[in-house]
Amino acid sequence: MEQTTATEIATFPPRYLLENIVVRHDGSIIITAYNQRELYYLPNPGQSEVKPRLMYTFKDYPTGIVEATPDVFYISTVSIMRGKLEGNPARLYKLDMRNFTGDLPEPVLALTFPPEALGLNGSCALSPSVLLLADSWAGLIWRVDVPEIDSTPPSVQVWYKHDMMGRGKNPRTIDVPGINGVKYHSRLYQVYFTNTAQTIFGRVQVDPATLGPLGDPVEVTDRWMWADDFIIDERANVAYVTTHRQNSIEKIHLKTGVRQNCIGNPLTLKLLGPTAGAWSHQSKDYGRVAYFLTDGGHMNPYEGVFRDAKVLRVEFPSEIAA
Repeated sequence: MEQTTATEIATFPPRYLLENIVVRHDGSIIITAYNQRELYYLPNPGQSEVKPRLMYTFKDYPTGIVEATPDVFYISTVSIMRGKLEGNPARLYKLDMRNFTGDLPEPVLALTFPPEALGLNGSCALSPSVLLLADSWAGLIWRVDVPEIDSTPPSVQVWYKHDMMGRGKNPRTIDVPGINGVKYHSRLYQVYFTNTAQTIFGRVQVDPATLGPLGDPVEVTDRWMWADDFIIDERANVAYVTTHRQNSIEKIHLKTGVRQNCIGNPLTLKLLGPTAGAWSHQSKDYGRVAYFLTDGGHMNPYEGVFRDAKVLRVEFPSEIAA
């Protein structure tokens, strides 16, 4: 039987916590490096390895990145390091790459969150003008409405708060995020989310008219994986979930909760600390080829050794992607 393959397309030094990733329409890639407070650009890697280019250094720690409209991205930052607040407010930056040709553009501040926002993490778009951002430390999801007129600032409100999104009460996981990744399944009108501390992979139904939540969250799987972020194949109704400290990518059937390990069991040193992924923008690759980040074991060093962080091109075989 064919195996899932992972090919290195870029490397970063040890102790780089590569946090989130988006793939642009031309195949180039944008990455947030959390603990280095940096934003990186990777030219289209194709099948070969490429060298990351530093785009920007933030004052705080960049987390989620989401594309709202073609080549317009929003990046969240927080002031949490090693589970402790450093005092600065959470912020949202806008990165406009619509006219990008040579010089890399810099993100600009779009929104400062209220003090109740503590630990912004994963993000997704419900529509071109409505974004959702998971708050790992406040245990909720924020909604940001982005106006069509650039001169009008975005607005923010709580989209949903629930005990299933909090960090739980276990003192041994005090530094582990609660709600972490969040993605929208536009065909089923469902928002899926992970909660790392509570080992939850769940969903919330969405009202297609208002884009508000409908009813309580529902758990998709048993509580077994320390899930970080994930990607969804809407055609096959499956998610590919990174387990970060468990060093694997798991396939989850969204309707049944049945899981299948894609890579990482047995352990592979290429996939130490996987954090997030994004589909290739080639239409023929959807459901089959994606790019995933690793932190080289930054949060859980294998054999006590911190290894290079990586960007991997992951190809799922047909029998797994089908």
